Amino acid sequence: MKWLLVVVTGAYGAGALVMFTWLLPSVGGQCGQPPLDGRFQWGQTDAAAFAEACGPLGLAAYRMLQSADLVYPALLGLTLICWAWVVVRPGWGRRLIIVFALVNVCADYAENVAAWTMLGAEPGWWGAPIFVAMPVVTVVKNLAGTAAFVGLAAAVVVAARRWLQRRQGVTSG
Repeated sequence: MKWLLVVVTGAYGAGALVMFTWLLPSVGGQCGQPPLDGRFQWGQTDAAAFAEACGPLGLAAYRMLQSADLVYPALLGLTLICWAWVVVRPGWGRRLIIVFALVNVCADYAENVAAWTMLGAEPGWWGAPIFVAMPVVTVVKNLAGTAAFVGLAAAVVVAARRWLQRRQGVTSG
């Protein structure tokens, strides 16, 4: 499992590097505002204003971001799950981190459906039912992702503490 952890973490790290240092800034620069799925919350009027502000070049940059975002949520979820599996002892804590990671992935893909709907839609698209749900979906995604990261960070601290205690017991005993 540990080799998988290294491979998945490396792939996620490379994907995150591309997303956060190139694609997100590119969309922000072209559109003059952050992309929809990079915000804590957004809805119909935000999507309409974003699409209007972007213009053709900004929407092309957003299309590129969304193409990468077809893989990114799965890599993030798999990374969180692998780390939880390796670091967290079996039980409710591990299961909770995994559930939060899966909720984050599902909500992120729901956002992607909304983004692709916007990118391929005709005038008046912002009235589509999916955009009515996005404020809730985006908040759920952000909260679930935060909960998974915080839970995993706490588990890493606990595991490191246990490891240090075992090591001190070996060296002092």
